[in-house]
Parts: sequence; structure tokens; C-alpha cells
Amino acid sequence: MKQIRALVTGRAHVSTSGINLTEAMNLGGEARRNRLKVIEGALSVENQLDTVILHYFFGSSHERRAVFESLVLNSDWCSFAAKRKLITHIINEQNLLSGREKGELDKLMKDVMAVRNAFAHGKISSDDKRAWLSYFEGTPRKVELTDEYLTEIETLLLGAFDKTFALATAIGATKLGQTPMPRCTHVYQDFPGAHCVSACLRSFLIDNGKTPPSQKQTLDEAKAHGLCAPIGDFVLAENIGKFCASFGIDLEKIDGRKIPKVLTNGEGILIGCWNHEKAGQQHCVRFCEHVSAEKFRVMNPAARSEKERFPEMETRQIDEWKCDIFKIHLKS
Repeated sequence: MKQIRALVTGRAHVSTSGINLTEAMNLGGEARRNRLKVIEGALSVENQLDTVILHYFFGSSHERRAVFESLVLNSDWCSFAAKRKLITHIINEQNLLSGREKGELDKLMKDVMAVRNAFAHGKISSDDKRAWLSYFEGTPRKVELTDEYLTEIETLLLGAFDKTFALATAIGATKLGQTPMPRCTHVYQDFPGAHCVSACLRSFLIDNGKTPPSQKQTLDEAKAHGLCAPIGDFVLAENIGKFCASFGIDLEKIDGRKIPKVLTNGEGILIGCWNHEKAGQQHCVRFCEHVSAEKFRVMNPAARSEKERFPEMETRQIDEWKCDIFKIHLKS
């Protein structure tokens, strides 16, 4: 698929002592990538609201369901705020939630909408050490994009998706078998190359109640310890075990390349595809669940669309793509 080119603007904060303009531009670029992820995360939540609304009005099948979705839900005048009001009506009429739960969900939706608007319409600025988001919400505001703040945003979006997915399940719009296992958080890779590994490990840590460092921090540490290739920002395959150890994770290669049927708490599976899609490219995905005897679902950190976030793989691809299977578990 063609990757479009577009002009990107940003602001650099210049002090009397001067700044490293290259570093400022790089930091601004990272902030803009996070902006896209926030917007995508908010869209995923909104898609769950659409699922609930469609099921409420039309059930699982109706000849006008697609027309309603395209002419109403996907229109520019059917805003996130309007969908919130519809969802509140549906919850009340169907008794899907009660008391405090209703208030918590409505606050989540309000916060998601506010964050989405701030990142979509706000302006990003940076110097060579920090980045900020300036936006308007009642009054002009400016927030520093620290790791702590971005972790809060990440937690908000993941929590909102879980809540809206549970709502879709409660009304019967979504079946549990239609989605990856709940504890398989999707994390996009921030960088090219082997940073798919970093994203998979970050997903694993989040699902085990840990707060992982940013992918940039882990990359910098990997470089400092000589784990990366001399050219290019990726961890060498032979150093993945040491890279995992820097996260507090043990890695064990599974002989026979068979994915276990059962995983205990604190365990996970990484799949290293050394001939990914038969294209001679290396990629790492995280195993989520078995779908059948011949198929399993994975978390793909390099997804280019919603559909590619949790694709199914066939067991034959383990041989075709020259995959290695690794078991990971938290260090005791």
C-alpha cells in the first residue's frame, strides 16, 4: 500500500542556551506517532459503541442495518457525544448497568472524547528534551507529554475499550469467541526492525500488571549494552534473551516449535517469524489464543489496520515462515 506524503508542522522551543534541533525534531516525531495512536484507540472505542447501537436497533441481521450504519453512524453529524447519549438510553432501557457502573462508563466516554479532541486538534511542540501538547478545553491548556502522562492515556483507552466491549457482549452484539483473549493487550511498535519484540514484551507486561518503560527507553538501554546491530535500530536475534532479561523476563526456546495448549499466570509465547509472509523479513508477534487445532490468534504490533491487530495464523505457517517459538515468563 502506498504511504502518502504530507507536510507536517511543529514548533520547537528555543532557549538562550540553544537546542539540538535534530533531537527536538525526533522528539516531536515521537509525539506525533503517539497522537495517531490516541486517535486510533479512541476510534476503536467508538466502533464498540456503534456495535451496541446497531444491535439495539436492528439485531444481528436486518436489511437496513448497513444503510443505517453508513448514513447515520458514519455521518459527520452523528458525533461521539451523540453516540454517548444513545448509549445512555440503551443502558437505561435494557438495564445493562446500574448505579455507579453507569456513571463510571459515562465518565470514561467523556474522558476518551476529551483526550481524542485534544490530540486531534491540539498543537505539538518540543525542545530537545521534552514535548508538549497545547489545546483548548474550556480554557487554553498545555500539558507535557511525559511517560507518566502517556501511560495514563494508554490506561484510559484500554480500559474504555474493555468496558465498551463488555457492554457489547452484555447486549448480545458480540460473542466472546469473536475476540482475542481479554488479556492480550495490543501494543504498536514504535520503531522499525526488531522493535516488534519490544512491543510484544510491553503487551505481556501490561497484561501481568506491570508498568513497562517506553520503547525508546528500552532501545537506548539495548544500544548501551551492545545488543543492537551496528547499523539500524534493531536488536540482534541472538541477543533477544538478554533483551528480555532487561524487562525482568526469562526467555526459553521451545524445541519442536509447538505452542503449549495451556499457559499459567505469568507465562506467554513469542513467535519469531524469520521469513515473515515468505518475504525474507523478520518479525515477532505475541501468541494470544488457540482458535482451532490448526489455527491460533496473535497480537501483531505492526498492524496497519484494525483487522490486522489480532490476525489468525495457521500452524503450517510456523514451518513456512521459519518460525521459532519462545516461552516467556516473569522472573521470580
